[in-house]
Amino acid sequence: MMRNNICQKHFVLPILFYISVVLVLVSFKKTNAAYRGHQNGGAGNHKCIDKERDALLHFKAYIHQDPYGLLSTWTNEEEATDCCKWSGVTCNNRTGHVTGLELRDGNLEGQIPDCLWHFKELIVLSLGHNNLSGRLPTSIKYLINLEVLYLYKNNFSGELPLSLKNCTKLTFLELGVNNFSGYVPDWIGGNLLGLYALSLTSNNFFGTIPLQLCQLTNLQIFGFVNKQSIWIHPLMFE
Repeated sequence: MMRNNICQKHFVLPILFYISVVLVLVSFKKTNAAYRGHQNGGAGNHKCIDKERDALLHFKAYIHQDPYGLLSTWTNEEEATDCCKWSGVTCNNRTGHVTGLELRDGNLEGQIPDCLWHFKELIVLSLGHNNLSGRLPTSIKYLINLEVLYLYKNNFSGELPLSLKNCTKLTFLELGVNNFSGYVPDWIGGNLLGLYALSLTSNNFFGTIPLQLCQLTNLQIFGFVNKQSIWIHPLMFE
């Protein structure tokens, strides 16, 4: 039987996963910059969508600590109402929809509010290296265009929401160094078939790594070193 990398014991260190995600984010920025440059010469250059700006301000309201001022430009003042110009926010210049939120390394404290249905065009959500906590909101299911979810080194907890399986365009999923718990969901292997890199390392999962993860035929990088003991099915290494 043919099996992909995860079934051949190709586990990797979190630093390799981090490097891979950084490369994806750099590529995303370059592509978006070129796209913006093209549109600036045309009829594009739309400002952000009002309801998305309001949702970002709602997100900011749930952040209790922002020691480095990452969200200092997020304001409703008249001269700064275009959220596409806010720090950490990337927009599609043709439509004005938010396509990227990159708020890494800010020591942000707070939670993600359940308002993600406003960001259906979001491609990158990068919140790694903060102190965010709580459960992932169920409205994550509306991020149907999400390709990169980077939550490394926070304090998120609880089981992975079933609604995450709707994010079928995900290629990079980094959930390492948090406090997620419960069983490793088998729907990761059944629904997130486009995953290139997956990291669940340093959480509180228990049980077994489901054989369904062997269906991730595009997976090249898999990180899993758990805080708790977990059983790995021997068939995964055949």
